[in-house]
Amino acid sequence: MQAEVGYIFHPDFACKGYATEAVGAMLGLGFEALDCHRIFARLDALNAGSVGVVERLRMRREAHLIQNDRFEGVWGDEYIYAMLMRLAFRTCLRSLGAATAQSHCQSAARGSPSVAPAGFPATHDRPG
Repeated sequence: MQAEVGYIFHPDFACKGYATEAVGAMLGLGFEALDCHRIFARLDALNAGSVGVVERLRMRREAHLIQNDRFEGVWGDEYIYAMLMRLAFRTCLRSLGAATAQSHCQSAARGSPSVAPAGFPATHDRPG
Protein backbone atom coordinates (compact mmCIF):
# COMPACT_ATOMS: atom_id res chain seq x y z
CA MET A 1 0.00 0.00 0.00
CA GLN A 2 1.10 3.57 -0.54
CA ALA A 3 -0.14 6.81 0.97
CA GLU A 4 0.05 10.53 0.34
CA VAL A 5 0.83 13.05 3.06
CA GLY A 6 -0.18 16.69 2.75
CA TYR A 7 -0.37 19.69 5.05
CA ILE A 8 -1.39 23.33 5.27
CA PHE A 9 -0.29 25.59 8.12
CA HIS A 10 -1.43 29.09 8.98
CA PRO A 11 1.43 31.58 8.38
CA ASP A 12 1.42 32.53 12.09
CA PHE A 13 2.71 29.03 12.84
CA ALA A 14 5.34 28.83 10.08
CA CYS A 15 9.05 28.28 10.84
CA LYS A 16 8.39 26.69 14.23
CA GLY A 17 9.00 23.07 13.22
CA TYR A 18 5.35 22.03 13.50
CA ALA A 19 5.06 20.83 9.88
CA THR A 20 8.26 18.78 10.14
CA GLU A 21 7.09 17.25 13.41
CA ALA A 22 3.62 16.47 12.05
CA VAL A 23 4.81 14.98 8.76
CA GLY A 24 7.48 12.96 10.60
CA ALA A 25 4.77 11.54 12.85
CA MET A 26 2.63 10.69 9.82
CA LEU A 27 5.56 8.92 8.16
CA GLY A 28 6.17 6.92 11.34
CA LEU A 29 2.48 6.02 11.56
CA GLY A 30 2.28 5.11 7.88
CA PHE A 31 5.31 2.84 7.91
CA GLU A 32 4.95 1.28 11.35
CA ALA A 33 1.21 1.08 12.03
CA LEU A 34 -0.23 0.97 8.51
CA ASP A 35 2.61 -1.00 6.89
CA CYS A 36 2.81 1.35 3.89
CA HIS A 37 5.39 0.49 1.27
CA ARG A 38 5.71 4.09 0.01
CA ILE A 39 4.60 7.51 1.25
CA PHE A 40 4.71 10.53 -1.03
CA ALA A 41 4.05 14.26 -0.92
CA ARG A 42 3.17 16.59 -3.80
CA LEU A 43 4.09 20.25 -3.33
CA ASP A 44 4.38 23.55 -5.13
CA ALA A 45 7.94 23.86 -6.45
CA LEU A 46 8.03 27.52 -5.32
CA ASN A 47 7.15 26.69 -1.71
CA ALA A 48 10.63 26.69 -0.14
CA GLY A 49 9.25 25.99 3.34
CA SER A 50 7.48 22.87 2.17
CA VAL A 51 10.56 21.69 0.28
CA GLY A 52 12.52 22.17 3.51
CA VAL A 53 10.04 20.04 5.46
CA VAL A 54 10.30 16.99 3.20
CA GLU A 55 14.06 17.33 2.72
CA ARG A 56 14.66 17.56 6.50
CA LEU A 57 12.75 14.30 6.77
CA ARG A 58 15.06 12.81 4.12
CA MET A 59 12.31 12.22 1.59
CA ARG A 60 13.68 11.93 -1.94
CA ARG A 61 12.60 14.12 -4.85
CA GLU A 62 11.26 11.74 -7.48
CA ALA A 63 9.75 14.17 -9.98
CA HIS A 64 9.61 17.77 -11.11
CA LEU A 65 6.40 18.24 -13.06
CA ILE A 66 6.55 21.29 -15.31
CA GLN A 67 3.48 23.55 -15.42
CA ASN A 68 1.14 20.73 -14.49
CA ASP A 69 -1.00 22.67 -12.02
CA ARG A 70 -3.13 25.74 -12.66
CA PHE A 71 -4.06 27.95 -9.70
CA GLU A 72 -5.87 31.27 -10.10
CA GLY A 73 -5.11 31.28 -13.83
CA VAL A 74 -1.35 30.68 -13.45
CA TRP A 75 0.42 27.45 -14.39
CA GLY A 76 2.91 26.19 -11.83
CA ASP A 77 5.39 23.39 -11.27
CA GLU A 78 5.03 20.61 -8.76
CA TYR A 79 7.57 18.42 -6.98
CA ILE A 80 6.86 14.89 -5.87
CA TYR A 81 8.88 13.63 -2.91
CA ALA A 82 8.64 10.09 -1.54
CA MET A 83 10.11 7.61 0.89
CA LEU A 84 10.04 3.82 0.80
CA MET A 85 9.65 1.78 3.96
CA ARG A 86 13.00 0.03 3.47
CA LEU A 87 14.71 3.42 3.10
CA ALA A 88 12.98 4.79 6.19
CA PHE A 89 14.51 2.06 8.34
CA ARG A 90 17.90 2.51 6.64
CA THR A 91 17.70 6.25 7.40
CA CYS A 92 16.99 5.38 11.01
CA LEU A 93 20.01 3.04 11.14
CA ARG A 94 22.28 5.70 9.65
CA SER A 95 20.98 8.42 11.99
CA LEU A 96 21.07 6.49 15.25
CA GLY A 97 23.62 3.73 14.78
CA ALA A 98 22.78 0.06 14.35
CA ALA A 99 22.94 -0.76 18.08
CA THR A 100 20.15 1.61 19.13
CA ALA A 101 18.22 2.15 15.89
CA GLN A 102 15.72 -0.67 16.22
CA SER A 103 14.62 0.19 19.76
CA HIS A 104 14.50 3.92 19.01
CA CYS A 105 12.51 3.45 15.82
CA GLN A 106 10.07 1.07 17.46
CA SER A 107 9.51 3.33 20.48
CA ALA A 108 9.08 6.30 18.15
CA ALA A 109 6.36 4.49 16.24
CA ARG A 110 4.58 3.90 19.56
CA GLY A 111 4.58 7.65 20.16
CA SER A 112 7.42 8.11 22.65
CA PRO A 113 7.80 11.89 23.06
CA SER A 114 11.58 11.76 23.37
CA VAL A 115 12.32 9.91 20.13
CA ALA A 116 11.40 10.95 16.60
CA PRO A 117 9.48 8.59 14.30
CA ALA A 118 11.66 6.30 12.17
CA GLY A 119 14.83 8.35 12.57
CA PHE A 120 13.31 11.74 11.84
CA PRO A 121 14.08 14.97 13.77
CA ALA A 122 12.95 14.90 17.39
CA THR A 123 10.42 17.42 18.67
CA HIS A 124 13.06 19.08 20.84
CA ASP A 125 14.98 20.04 17.66
CA ARG A 126 12.23 22.55 16.92
CA PRO A 127 13.42 26.19 17.02
CA GLY A 128 12.18 28.55 19.75
